[in-house]
Amino acid sequence: MPYTAWARRVLTGTTLADKLAPPVAAREGDARAPSDALPDVPGRPAGLALPPRGATVRSAFPAEATLHQPESRGRALHFFANHELLALELIALALVRFPEAPAAFRRGLVNIAADEQRHLASYLARMEAVGVRFGDLPVNRYFWDALAGADPLPLVAGLSLTFEQANLDYAAYYAAAFRRVGDDDTAAVLDEVLADEIRHVKHGLAWFDTWRDPTVSRWDAWVAALPPPLTPARAKGIRFFREPRVAAGFDADTITRLEGHGASKGRAPRVFSFHPEVEGEVAGLPATPTGARIARDLASLMVFLSGKDDVVLVPRAPTPPFLAELARAGFPPPEVVEGGPAALRGRPIAELKPWGWSPAVAEALAPLAEGGARWDPRWRALYEKGWSAARLAERPDLCDPAVVGVVCRSRADVDRVTTGASVYKAPLGTAGRGMRRASDPGAAAWAEAVIAAQGSVVVEPWLDRVIDLSLQFDVGADGRVTTDGWGRFLTDARGRYRGAVLGDVLRDQPGDVKRLLAEQGDRLGLAAKHLGAAMAAAGFAGPAGLDALVYRAPGGALALKPIVELNPRVTMGRVARAIGRRVRRDRVGLWTQVSRDEVRAAGFGGLAAWAESVGARAPLRVEGEPALLGGGALFTTDPARAERIVTVLVVGDSLAACRERLGLDPYEASA
Repeated sequence: MPYTAWARRVLTGTTLADKLAPPVAAREGDARAPSDALPDVPGRPAGLALPPRGATVRSAFPAEATLHQPESRGRALHFFANHELLALELIALALVRFPEAPAAFRRGLVNIAADEQRHLASYLARMEAVGVRFGDLPVNRYFWDALAGADPLPLVAGLSLTFEQANLDYAAYYAAAFRRVGDDDTAAVLDEVLADEIRHVKHGLAWFDTWRDPTVSRWDAWVAALPPPLTPARAKGIRFFREPRVAAGFDADTITRLEGHGASKGRAPRVFSFHPEVEGEVAGLPATPTGARIARDLASLMVFLSGKDDVVLVPRAPTPPFLAELARAGFPPPEVVEGGPAALRGRPIAELKPWGWSPAVAEALAPLAEGGARWDPRWRALYEKGWSAARLAERPDLCDPAVVGVVCRSRADVDRVTTGASVYKAPLGTAGRGMRRASDPGAAAWAEAVIAAQGSVVVEPWLDRVIDLSLQFDVGADGRVTTDGWGRFLTDARGRYRGAVLGDVLRDQPGDVKRLLAEQGDRLGLAAKHLGAAMAAAGFAGPAGLDALVYRAPGGALALKPIVELNPRVTMGRVARAIGRRVRRDRVGLWTQVSRDEVRAAGFGGLAAWAESVGARAPLRVEGEPALLGGGALFTTDPARAERIVTVLVVGDSLAACRERLGLDPYEASA
C-alpha cells in the first residue's frame, strides 16, 4: 500500500478502524502515486462529523478543580482525542496533496501520524475506563480550517511550530494535573505524548528552517508564514515550559519572544492606551515633551489592566525579555503594538480603554471606534478638584466640613480663606504636581496664575497626613457604581505620588490606624457611590478612582478624609491593585517609580545598571499555581527602554526591607 493510498484511507474513512489503520512502508516511487479530488472535510464516524463552517460549538473544557471526577477527566480526554484525530487527518491530507515533497519529509510525517494514532488509541482507552465515549461531546474544526489549505511551509509553521508546540505545554501541565487527582495511568499517557511531541516539533522545525528565508530571523519567518488567523499566541498552553522547547531545538531568542508574546485567539480585542497628560488636554493645554517621555516610559503599565486577548498601544515596545519576565511572574502578556491607533486601522475592535478621555484622546481614537469616539463636554467638570470638593460638602456625614476645600475664583477669595497651613490646588492637575503650599515662596502668585489660566483654584487645609488611601470604582452605562477594595499609596514630602503598598498594606501601621480603618473604611465606598451617582448624572461611564487620607487632627485624634481628589479615569492606584493581586497576602509589596536622576544621585551608572543591581539583591520568587510573588523584585516597566522613569515592585517581609533592597530611597520622608 503506498503512503498516499493509506493516507487517503485515514483522510476519508468513516470508521475508527480507518483512522487507526497502521501505515505501511513503501518504495519511494509508491509515495508519488496520483491523487483524486480532495474532500472539503475529513470523513468521520457517526457522532464525530465536523460541524458546518462557522457553526457554534458549545462544549466547555472541564475546570481543573473538577478533574477528581471521572466524567470531567473523560471530557478532557475527549478534547485531547479530537485534537489528535485532527492532527492525524491534516498529516494524511498533506501526504495526499504533496506527493512531490521530499521523501525524508514524507517519511517523517508518516512516523508522526503513527504516533498520533497511538495517542488517539490511548486516549480512547482512558475515556472508556471512565465511561465517556468518543462522540459524546461535540467536536470543533479549528485545526482543519486553519491549515487544510496550507502549503508545506505554512503547514509546518502552523501544525508543528504552533499546535504541536502548544501541546508541549498542555501535555506537561495536564500530566501533573492528572497525577494530583490520582490518575497516574492518564498521566503516563500524557508523559508519552510529551516525549513524542518534542520529536514532532523538532521534525517540523528542521524542515521550516530548510524552507524559510535565511535572511530573516526564525521568529519573523514564523510569524510571516502562519496562515491567518493563526499567531504565535496559539503556540502556548496554560503554563509555559521552556525545557521541552529547548529539547525540540528552539533557540533562546525564539523561546523568549514566544513567552512574552500575546495576541487574541479569536475575539475582537479591547484596546488599551496610556495618556498621561489627559488633565492638561481637558484644560486645553498643549502637549509637552515631558508628557511624551512619560508616555514612552510608562505606557506598558496598561499591560496589567488588560487581558491576554487584548491590545496595548505603546509609543515604544518593551523588549521580549521584559515581557517574558512578566509572563513568568503570572501576568499573561496581551498583544503589544508599537505606534498610534493607525497601527490597528481595519482590525475589529471590541472596546476602547484609554487611560482617560479628553477631546484629544477622542479625536486620536476615533478611527478605531464605530461611529467615532465620543467626548462629552460635561465631563470636563468632573476633572476639576472643585467639583469633587462640592460633592464632599454635600455629605457632612462623611467628612468634617472644616477640611473640605474651598473653590476660589479671585486673589481676594484666596487671601480670605488662606491660613499658614493651607495648600493651593489647580483645578486640573495630577499626581500632586498641580499644587503649592501657601507657605512656599511665590505660592500666592502661582495661585493667581492658575486662576487666570483655569478660572479657579482650590484652597484646602494642609492636613497632618498619616497614610494615603485610594479606592477604585466603575460607573456603568446603566449608572450602577461598583467599587473595588481600598488600597494604600505613597507620596513624597510634597504630596506627589510615588508608588503603592501592596499585600499586607498595614503591617507597619500602629493599632489606632488599623482600628480606624476597620471601623470607618466603608466610608470610602459610600463616598465612591455618592460621586459615581453624580458622575452618571453627567453622562459619564467608565473607570474612576478617589484619593483619601487618614490624618491626625489638632487634638491628636485620627480622622478619615474620604475624598481628597477624584480622578474620572484610570489611575496608578488601579494599576497597583492589579499588580497587587499577585503579591502574597502575608507579604508586603512596595511598588514604586524611580527616576534616572535619583539613580545617578545614589551612585549608579544609569537605570539599566541600577535595575541589574536590584535584581541581584532581590531575585524574584514566584510560588504556586496560580503564580504568586513571595519575594524579590519585578520591574513593571522595562529598564532597558526607560529614558527617565522606571517602575518596580519589591516584595519582602516589611516596607523597610523593600526600601532597603532598592538601594536608594525615593520617598523623601513620605508617609
